Amino acid sequence: MARAEGMAHPHYLAVLRVVPEALSPLNPGVFVGYYRLIEAALPAAGRRFLEDLRRTPYKSEWANKHHAEGYDEGLARAVLELLDSRKIRLSEPSRQRIEDCRDEAQLLAWLRRAVHATSAEELFA
Repeated sequence: MARAEGMAHPHYLAVLRVVPEALSPLNPGVFVGYYRLIEAALPAAGRRFLEDLRRTPYKSEWANKHHAEGYDEGLARAVLELLDSRKIRLSEPSRQRIEDCRDEAQLLAWLRRAVHATSAEELFA
């Protein structure tokens, strides 16, 4: 198996290859949320590898059918779950702002910021 630049562990690609199938039993919003959370944590080579996988049909019909559904909902949920797991409290308006957002670029920016943010103010900065 070829190794992508920046991914030194010998099983890195094999693990990434099963991510879509492993997440496929989840509902579409959760599927996409976890997929994007994993993707956001990867180095550039890992993100490119997952992008290539995303263009390849999955073995699971369910995953093929639902992959695109719930995309923004899943991203919003991933942001909220990550903040919750990091014990970052959100006001109800802030939580609603994330839940209502349908801008993929904004949701991805928040997801990346949520990894290191220490407050809602930092998230929305």
